[in-house]
Amino acid sequence: MTSIVEIEKLVHGGEGLARQDGQVVLVPYVLPGETVSVTTGRVKNGLLRGSAPEVLVAAPERIVPRCDYFSDCGGCHLQHATYDFQLAQKRAILLETLQRIGGVRHEAEVPMLSGEPWFYRNRVQLHFERGKSGFHRAGSHEVRPIDHCFIASPLLVEAIAKLHDAAKRPECADERVTARPARYLSTIVPTACSSRRFATLAAVRRRCCGLRRCPLVGRSRRTIGRCRR
Repeated sequence: MTSIVEIEKLVHGGEGLARQDGQVVLVPYVLPGETVSVTTGRVKNGLLRGSAPEVLVAAPERIVPRCDYFSDCGGCHLQHATYDFQLAQKRAILLETLQRIGGVRHEAEVPMLSGEPWFYRNRVQLHFERGKSGFHRAGSHEVRPIDHCFIASPLLVEAIAKLHDAAKRPECADERVTARPARYLSTIVPTACSSRRFATLAAVRRRCCGLRRCPLVGRSRRTIGRCRR
């Protein structure tokens, strides 16, 4: 069912909250004050979830997302808003959550500690499936191939590109490697680490990409001490 709703506020997770005939509707990739046309479907307990929003009246804080993967990749939720507005919304969500769940009404000013909006993450989790490496699509376990990420640290961006290319290698088509769709690794970059090699791949968790030689450090899996394949 298609409905036109007005977004009241953002809630935890970055979705916008609207109301339709007294029922709560959660809509992704919208901003407070916007009027949007959405396709709604019931989830549970009277909660409706909107999808495929078409913005009819945009908020002044709306901008064009920097990343081409935005809204398809499930990693980011607020790139369509200015950075200052993102910070203000996160503060508002925190205060609302404290009051609604904890019963705490905080009257004093909440100081905001923030850093650079891009290339700041020191950890990413990549998923591997049938020659693809990337993140899960929004609301799905399907792998969305990526070759870069604007919020990952520069060394991780380099690692993402290498793994994107490595996933296409013939050995990745081996049934032993692609039998499970969720073969993934977590790459951690220690902020105090000066070694390029260990800053690129400090730890591998659960299952690695399945290649006999790691595409990041060019060595056998056996020599990567924490590979838990």
